[in-house]
Parts: sequence; C-alpha cells; structure tokens
Amino acid sequence: MKIKFKYSHDGNSSVKQVHLAGSFNDWNKESHPMKYNKKTCQWELSLDLLQGSYAYKFLLNGEDWIHDPEGERFIQNDVGTLDSIKSVKISRQDHGKFSPLHPCLDDAVTIYSTKKATLMWRINGWNSFPQNFQYRSPMKKNGKLYKATVGPLDKNLLPDIITYGFRFENGKFDNNDGKGYWIPVDLRLKGQTYDLTMKSKALKREVPFRIYLPPGYSEKGEKLPLMVLLHGYGGTCKSDWTQQNIIRKMADLYGIVLLWPDGNLLLDGRMVPAWYINSPRHKDMQMEDYIIKELIPYVESHYLVRNDKGGRGIGGISMGGFGAFYLATKYNDYFRVACSMSAIYNIHMFKTMHDIKNLVGRGNWTGRIFNVNKLIEKSKETDYYFIIGTEEGGAIEENIKLKLIMDKKKINHYFQIYPGNHTNNFWRMHIQEMMEYAAARLVKERL
Repeated sequence: MKIKFKYSHDGNSSVKQVHLAGSFNDWNKESHPMKYNKKTCQWELSLDLLQGSYAYKFLLNGEDWIHDPEGERFIQNDVGTLDSIKSVKISRQDHGKFSPLHPCLDDAVTIYSTKKATLMWRINGWNSFPQNFQYRSPMKKNGKLYKATVGPLDKNLLPDIITYGFRFENGKFDNNDGKGYWIPVDLRLKGQTYDLTMKSKALKREVPFRIYLPPGYSEKGEKLPLMVLLHGYGGTCKSDWTQQNIIRKMADLYGIVLLWPDGNLLLDGRMVPAWYINSPRHKDMQMEDYIIKELIPYVESHYLVRNDKGGRGIGGISMGGFGAFYLATKYNDYFRVACSMSAIYNIHMFKTMHDIKNLVGRGNWTGRIFNVNKLIEKSKETDYYFIIGTEEGGAIEENIKLKLIMDKKKINHYFQIYPGNHTNNFWRMHIQEMMEYAAARLVKERL
C-alpha cells in the first residue's frame, strides 16, 4: 500500500536535508532521502508498505533525530526518546485515538477507544515502569466510541508527554505490551535555536556549537544569564539529553540563553570524547581552554549575555556532569551555579580507559588535578546540584564522598539519590528540577 510521509520544517531554513528511517528499512540513515516540495513547504516521500505497524523518525541534516509531531501514535524507544508509529490497514480506533493531534499545555486532550474501558494515564512517564499509571478516568459513550478527557495540564510540571493505556470491562489491560501509548505535548517554544561554528586556537580547527535565544532576547535589550550545557559520552552539541524541549521551555520562562559546546576532539581522523579537560599529551586538544577562554568569551562579545559570575551557570550529564563540576571548581570565580547528573568526579579512577589514557598519557598524571573532590575545597560562592540513580553501583559511593566534602567545607549544594539508572529516562525525569535550581540562582524574578 502506498503510504506518504511528510515533514514540515516550520520555516526553519537550517534544514537542508531530511531522511526517513524506521523499522521498514532497519533504521538506515541514508536509504530514504525525502524531497522538498516548494508548494507545500514540506519534505515528502511515499513508500510501498505491507499491512502492519511501523516505527519511524526523521533525520535532519544527518544529525538531529526527531519524531513526527503529526504522527498518529507514539511509543518510547530503547534510548529514551519517542518513535512515531504509522499503521497500514489497521484502524487507529482498535487501540484508541486522541484529539487534538498536536496538543499543548492549554488543551484538553480527548482519548478514544472502541471498547468501554477505564483510561489509565500519567504525565511525564519517562521511567522504566510506564505501566504504573497515576490517574484513572472512566471512559463515557460517545457515538460508536468511548472517550475520556485529560487536561488542561499542570503547567508547573511542564509535562511534555502523556502516557496512557486501557483497562477493559473484562479485566484485560492494553498498555502496548508494557510500553504504554504516548502523546507528545507541544511546549510551544518561542525562542530560536542556531547552529554555528567558530575557529579555535585551542583545538586548531573549526568547532561547532549550538545556542538558544529565548523570546525575551533582544539586541537592544538587557543582558541575559547564560547556561552552558555539556553533553555526555558519545553525544554532540546537537544530539544529547540537553536538547530536550523542557530545557528550552525553562529558558523561555526565565529568560536564559542556552549554550551547547561540542565536547569531542579530532584524533587520527575520528572524533573522540574530550572529558572537558586540557590534554597534557596533545597540544591541539585543549578543551577546557576552548570553553572557558574562547567559546564563552565569544558568546559574551557577540550576544547580549552577562559576563559576570552571577550570570553564568553550567550543567552536564555523565561525562558532561564531570565536566560541569570540573570547570566550575577549577575556575572557581567563573560560574554562579553548577549542575550534574549521574557523574563521577575523579577521572584518576579511570586511567586505564582508552580515551582518557590517550588524552592524558601514561606519564602525565603527576600534578594533574582532574579531581573535583580536591578542587571543590577552593570553591567560592558557587552552588551545586547533583543527583545519582540507585542502580549506578560504585558511582553512588563517589557521589556521597563528594557530598560529605561539601558538608565539611559548608559549600551550598543539593544532593539526592533517586530511583533509576544511567539512562535518558532517568535524566529526563529530573531536567526541570535541575533547571529550576539553576534559574533560581541566575534570575532574580520569574518572567
């Protein structure tokens, strides 16, 4: 059956190429390029598909994976993001449908079923147990269907997902084999994201970075706070947990400029993680110099952002969490707040790891303090937020050790051990909390 896929770029001129990938082509990134239709202002592609259900995504410019916001159904994938679902010759009403198709926080979302059921649902169901629904809503007869309404939603929680399932009168439960059915909530972002590059002396090459300007930003307005967000191991400045819309929505609410550096280095023709340190071994791999002495000053000179400690924050996840605390403690008069999730804070523990050993070199550890536990003792008027999951093994002990040092030195901080593991789902559950902590220190009044 001929099925047409469409992606609208919504006026984003930076989109130069779109590929369609999904379960129908084994998620091949290159086999299905889409063509741009100037009349409809959409990228389009038609495929012949057999009866069944197919998960799919759009790949923009070979880098950014996004789900189809106009998709008929959504499920969570193994990496903690959403896949859109396309059904071929299978009625959506068999499992329920919803309206409006692109809901926002102000909408009441109506979910339908062909059978009488109780709707089981929750908001922001980014966890390992999506079947644990928080709310139950009886479904009422509506013509040939049954319906229940969810929302308008609590804006204080900034939900970006509604997860739901059905419990039928016969006791059977339909929750998509434990994955739940998913509805993305449009947070209606009003700012602008820009992908840029700059020539770096510290890295001896042209380096990409991404910046987000909130709606309150104006070239003739006041200077806004700057939050630097560091990606984790294997991520980039364009694809990581820090790209989530909740972070951008927080920037909209509080008037904060977001900056995503790229924490990778070019070594022997391939990109390797930098761990946000200056390499003692490679002169063209001075990542901390690039971020502190080049990138942030460049942004401060080209955009209306504050250039004082009180207006700078930094956050990161995993490797980026180490980087955030490492830079905030080594340059202790630079950042007002530092935030970290699921990180270790002493890379001396990982001397034998290939990437770190390559960066530092066997004989270059003496005198190199790549250890936040020691650097934190000189911290001055910086507040710290850090969390760890209950299933993160030895990393929990290292986090507790840092917390005890902070207690002893009377350094202001928030530390918590939450249920969870080293996953995107765990981090997404706490993104808003982290950004609230940072915003409370960077912004005096909520916009």
